Amino acid sequence: MVDFTLNPGAVKLLTFFGYTIRMKQMKTQSKKYS
Repeated sequence: MVDFTLNPGAVKLLTFFGYTIRMKQMKTQSKKYS
């Protein structure tokens, strides 16, 4: 397992990945409620 505390690049990648998933979820929710 990778130690993300010693890898700023991995932290940035995880943050970007989580942000992308969050945006996708918001888009799908907006489609459901609209």
